[in-house]
Amino acid sequence: MDYEKYYENIEEDKKPERKRGHVVLAIALTAVVFLIAGVLLAGLIQSIQQPWQPPLTEGPMITQRPKPETSAPPEPTPLPTQRPMANLDGIAPVLPREGNPIPDIVDAVAPSVVGVLNYASYSESGGIEQGMGSGFIISSDGYILTNAHVVEEAGALAVTLLDGTELEAELIGVDRISDVAVLRIDSANLRPLKLGDSANSRVGDYVVAVGNPLGRGLEGTVTMGIISARSRTITIDDHSNTYIQTDAAINVGNSGGPLLNMYGEVIGINTAKTINAGFDAYGAVISAEGLGFALPINDVRLIIEHLITKGFVERAALGVQVAPVTKAELDNLGLKNGLIIVSVVRKGPADIAGLLPGDIIIACDSIRILEQKELVEYVSSQPIGASITLTVRREEETLDIVVELVNMESLDYKDSESME
Repeated sequence: MDYEKYYENIEEDKKPERKRGHVVLAIALTAVVFLIAGVLLAGLIQSIQQPWQPPLTEGPMITQRPKPETSAPPEPTPLPTQRPMANLDGIAPVLPREGNPIPDIVDAVAPSVVGVLNYASYSESGGIEQGMGSGFIISSDGYILTNAHVVEEAGALAVTLLDGTELEAELIGVDRISDVAVLRIDSANLRPLKLGDSANSRVGDYVVAVGNPLGRGLEGTVTMGIISARSRTITIDDHSNTYIQTDAAINVGNSGGPLLNMYGEVIGINTAKTINAGFDAYGAVISAEGLGFALPINDVRLIIEHLITKGFVERAALGVQVAPVTKAELDNLGLKNGLIIVSVVRKGPADIAGLLPGDIIIACDSIRILEQKELVEYVSSQPIGASITLTVRREEETLDIVVELVNMESLDYKDSESME
């Protein structure tokens, strides 16, 4: 502020000291006002920012929920059952051929996206809510798809519809490895979403994410972006899955919501985001932006069927953890492809068959293995109890080792022998 002009209309017979007094008083009052405003503003900013910052220690986004001491966790999965497969009868919306289709997509899919409430306990008088995520209706008879971590340690579950109605939800099945869960509600006139074909998606395609970021208050939030990559192998909570990468904003509470193409079809389940890109030279966190991940719906279809019909998913496993081998290492060994075994589960099928950490898997049943995904897909496609032959390189020797596959759930990967 130009103080000289500010005081130019003061009467001339005022004493000079008086002028300075006004200036000093004005400066002091201004400083006090700014100090008070600064304190209030800082408190306001803090109150706004805190809910938007998931814990950095969790790595890729997993919704953090308080764990009340008074509630006992339920059974990890529902009891095995024999239930007929639901008719996934969603219909793609009719959209205009010209112009921006997103408003029409949102109008069509909004009634099918739900909030998923995770209660530590629940009674007629109410419940203790310990978390909230998203989900979407996949059949007109009430089946709902969401993430496993959204329903983790729930004493009771409920869903909220577009009009705010809250309905009790039954947990049909959970698969923690893929991070998929299926719920069911008893309600009429439900509008299921059409499950699309994620294999037809391309990098650069526009996508829309719908869900409930940060839980209550922001239900039905719509964000858009593009597909940044189609096959990203990401490890979350010791489980590796392949994801669609997108820059559409995904935040805590979006987990379990649909990722939609420009036809209004579901091509993925919004699952995670990276919030930490690393640390600078001073140890400060470097935040990451625009790194969201969704499970491809094609990878989830068979899991949905298993969860609805059986309540759980069985997977065959070798009992090893593998990693890529660099081209330089392959060239040094005279190999064109291979995956190195970095750890072997003690008393698991690979251990019993004689596989060792450091062995390089070249082929599986005479099929060359180029990537980790290929090995996982081949093994998991086999029935439990089946035997497969692994061709491995051990130092200068090439061996064929027969391994009998077991249920992955029976293996303790924490009890493994690793490479030195």
